[in-house]
Amino acid sequence: IGMAAAKSIAMAAGKPLIGVPTLDALALACSGSDLMIGSVLDARKQQVYAGFYRIGPDGPPRRITGPMVVNPSDLLKHVSEPVLLTGPGAAVYRQSFTGLDNVRILPPMLASPRAAFVGLLAGRMLSEGRTMDPASAAPLYVRASDAEVNLQRKSERSGERIGGAHTSR
Repeated sequence: IGMAAAKSIAMAAGKPLIGVPTLDALALACSGSDLMIGSVLDARKQQVYAGFYRIGPDGPPRRITGPMVVNPSDLLKHVSEPVLLTGPGAAVYRQSFTGLDNVRILPPMLASPRAAFVGLLAGRMLSEGRTMDPASAAPLYVRASDAEVNLQRKSERSGERIGGAHTSR
């Protein structure tokens, strides 16, 4: 619904459309850290959406993995160095990460998505010409929706073949 509204406004106003991933905005909150950053959102179903980042010398986060959807217990299998976890998913699954020597968790009050960080990243993307075509823009789906999973199961039982999950923006 949000994407449809943004596309409509951009087309009607003749303005550029910019897609800023929430995981990127969460990582920006950790500017100044020398540690690898792990942005984590609760994906429900005992899973998290996550991405790992490095903060570059000029400030913005640079994605090194992700976005991905994994079980919280499997998330840190993707890293072999100290990491600073941020985001609401880190708070929800705090027990999965507590006590690990190479993990620090940003306090929840500092780890929520912030409109200011989305705006800063959007401004940078606009200045770099990284806009989206409103006619073809689509949300980034990291995993298939329940409706898609159910349709796939139904088609497999009936012998039909249906395409996979959306993976592009």
